[in-house]
Amino acid sequence: MKFIKKNSYKLVAICMAAAVTATGLGFSNHVSAAPDSSSNTFAEQFANPSFENKPKIRWWFPSGAVDIQQVKHEIDEFVKQGFGGAEILCKEVVDEAGWNSQAYIDVIAQALQYIDENYPGFQLDITQPLGSGTSCINSITSDQNELVAQQLSYDKVIVSAGETAQLTLNTKENTKLLSVNAYPVDEETEYISHPGMVGNSPAPTYVYQDGSYCLTDTEGVVDRQNNTITWSTPADTKGKWVLVACYQSPTDQTNGKYPSINPISTAAVNELLRYYEETVVPSWLPYADHINAMFIDSYEYKFGDGISAALGGGNFGVLWSDDFLEEFQNRRGYDVTPKV
Repeated sequence: MKFIKKNSYKLVAICMAAAVTATGLGFSNHVSAAPDSSSNTFAEQFANPSFENKPKIRWWFPSGAVDIQQVKHEIDEFVKQGFGGAEILCKEVVDEAGWNSQAYIDVIAQALQYIDENYPGFQLDITQPLGSGTSCINSITSDQNELVAQQLSYDKVIVSAGETAQLTLNTKENTKLLSVNAYPVDEETEYISHPGMVGNSPAPTYVYQDGSYCLTDTEGVVDRQNNTITWSTPADTKGKWVLVACYQSPTDQTNGKYPSINPISTAAVNELLRYYEETVVPSWLPYADHINAMFIDSYEYKFGDGISAALGGGNFGVLWSDDFLEEFQNRRGYDVTPKV
């Protein structure tokens, strides 16, 4: 009983690493059948290495939408061709057989069982699927802001000094207005490309000057009845002003049914661990010696589209969390809202 509990925690710890880090971690001691050095020469060992010392192959895996007999056949072929293990890289499947589904958990368990019975020492590395960021689990719904992946995005309008700036208030479901700020700016510079942004969309660059206004709580600026944000620029100034409204909202990224969790939320990671302990651990724990590592090769969260872009404003977002502003003030000692 102690052995099972100890190894259960071990597997959960690896799952946590899959949610919050891109670094692969060792899963267990290998049990490869290494050649007996006392009876084999170095040349013989080199010609017939153990599973541990053989190369591994990347195995594109459509999550749970696979036939177990085909899986077994491919494992046989890997061994036949001289591979000592495989890295399972899940392709996104938008249905009930997607990553983290029961079908996926079951087919991996069956593959592990087959390896255990036929190829002691053969190892699997298990990665997160491309394009979905991190886990989507069926216990999280899109209205749980503290658990679902969040983004910070913005809308803006530029007007000349003395004019009135107006934005349409974003009333999309589960969207929260965080701040409204106004900045005097120099003339807008040329558009520059930011390769890391969604769709490689260009972003305008501004030179902000001193004299900004924090309008978040200013009476009359935000009109929720008419869904507008309105502010009259100072008439005694020159140049241009930019009015910026920042929002928090879910990223809208799902596996086709369930939203991606927020990897920088303690509550979300704890929910992921609970899910793993209840669903994955019982199925995979008996074959833990054949799991070398679990990791994410890249998060690939999707931001933007559907918030500011829909309103003609900004066209990208950044990873956010439900308690970011509160945590910032607690850790840094001041309110960052006027700077957002």
